[in-house]
Amino acid sequence: MKVELERYILDVFSTLQITEHFEVFECKNDVMPEWTNRVLLTHEFLICCEQLSNKEKLQKFLGKELYQLENKTYWFEGEQIAEPIQPKLELPEIKIEEDQIESKFDCLKTNTSLPAWLDNFIFNQLNAEYAPDFQRFDYNLDLTEEENKKYLGTYFPRSYAESFCIFDNIFQNSGYQKTVFQKDILNILSVGSGTGGDLIGLLAVIEKYCNTNIKLNIWAIDGNKNALNILTKIVEKFKTTTNKKIDLNVLHFVFCTETGQYTVKDEIKEQQYDFIISFKMINEIISAGKGLADNSYFYFLKTFVPLLSVSGLCVLLDVTTKQEYSNTFNPILMNNQMNKALQELEKYKTLLPLSCSLHETICAAVCFTQQQFVVSHSRRVNDISKVAYRVIANISFVEQLESPDVTARYLIGKDKICCYTNGNNKYADSYLLESPIEGQSTIKNDISEDPEIFKTEFEEKPILNKPKIVGKIDLSRFEKKKKTYIIDTNVFVECPDIIQQINKSDLVILSAKVIDELDSLKIKLPQKLEDINKAFRVINQNMSKREITMESADLKLLPEDFNKKSPDNFILAVALKHKNNNSVLLTSDNGLQVKAKGMNIKTLSLKEFNNLTKR
Repeated sequence: MKVELERYILDVFSTLQITEHFEVFECKNDVMPEWTNRVLLTHEFLICCEQLSNKEKLQKFLGKELYQLENKTYWFEGEQIAEPIQPKLELPEIKIEEDQIESKFDCLKTNTSLPAWLDNFIFNQLNAEYAPDFQRFDYNLDLTEEENKKYLGTYFPRSYAESFCIFDNIFQNSGYQKTVFQKDILNILSVGSGTGGDLIGLLAVIEKYCNTNIKLNIWAIDGNKNALNILTKIVEKFKTTTNKKIDLNVLHFVFCTETGQYTVKDEIKEQQYDFIISFKMINEIISAGKGLADNSYFYFLKTFVPLLSVSGLCVLLDVTTKQEYSNTFNPILMNNQMNKALQELEKYKTLLPLSCSLHETICAAVCFTQQQFVVSHSRRVNDISKVAYRVIANISFVEQLESPDVTARYLIGKDKICCYTNGNNKYADSYLLESPIEGQSTIKNDISEDPEIFKTEFEEKPILNKPKIVGKIDLSRFEKKKKTYIIDTNVFVECPDIIQQINKSDLVILSAKVIDELDSLKIKLPQKLEDINKAFRVINQNMSKREITMESADLKLLPEDFNKKSPDNFILAVALKHKNNNSVLLTSDNGLQVKAKGMNIKTLSLKEFNNLTKR
């Protein structure tokens, strides 16, 4: 069996022109190399090689995940082992200094402000106070009405910022938009809701991205009646700012702190949820349990994750302090217990962080993940919170939303790298959810749905039946070509945040004439001033985060009969520069569309673009 597997891998490497040496180990019987002491051995055979040059193409070809540990690339074959062989060593965290990062890379947005209406409501009408007191607010079920006002003014804004930034990141994902924008109803479950900072952060993101009049059904569970009363008032105020119908159900309930297990009422079990959120609650249960409830993260996932809808998301977030009775930091408890729970919840996996999504099935690290968020409001500028969080979803849905870069060193904190990715050659933010690259994460399905590939290029056979590979496979067909968008002035006026709706892997070209026109429209269209200012704001924010360039027109590219002073023709000239770069001219101007189509430039109106992204 092992010999046949070696011949198969040799054929695969030959087909893909991979020249590196590989080794095949039978996990239960062979003497394993020392580095595998840090790996959870899950299948009969482990195949590994060093410094693999064509890792991405090999992964696509095999249709399975390849793992990286320092300079070793490895994957598993054969039958799954009934009792996986556990790692023998703990993995240390690997710290880096900021000056070690060789180049800039996109990072999760972690800085925001309270909306003006919300700031005014909690501080001027609900009389919230900014008064940090870590020790007093370590446990919140017994807070008085006055103490809840201090909590509202101090910790509510932090939870709002954390939730808003996390969900804003997810809602920018094109795969997620295609799913959520088709729904008429969204069900939300907030566990340990408190005064509702995390809930309002989520609602603000839904309001930002979903223009349809969807209905929001909310169930909020907490053990503090005063906090639930405040939450109810804030949700009622939010209703006055939106056209969406909101049905809020508040449930006063205290979870047991003696076992760490959760009792769920029947009315909660009867629903399937698009969002299940719990921010900074479990640390309170563990603390109150005085060491009896240390498995609370494990039981939370086992209890609530099965209540997710097919496209639902569970966000579990907690503070990064150390527990007095367990003497272990919360992120370490969280990561270990969540990995254990997900091994039993076979239909679910981590969406974020990406490093956990890649390696949670083999991870044995004593891992301390941490993300820092910043919020500003009328009582405090740049208030910082440090938390750890994981986003969980159905496995099939995760595969639709992400295609992690397996060549990246993933940062899991300001100065920490996931040790399973340390051998890679570039840096990436483990919390930034990029839109998936078509054909990358779902390559196995793409191949299986195309019988002609099997007939003409290779035969798929069971791995241990001496498979045969016929010819070479053109893997380039599975690689998505970047689009280049040239955006007209009218699109920015109609949709100021259009750049955020374009896949981050695509290029955006700004005609200098468009920027000039937008500037002049501040005076010509005062009724659109707010939208124009927003467009400039979005452009400015994204200039340093993604591939955006501003270019002048080369009027020599225009036909001689075209007016060289027409603003439309300036934009057209920029589009002509990129005619052969898979370009799209995004404009709702019929005249400009006619000119562009006459010169074989693809065009989309804003309406057509929106219809495509919502499919």
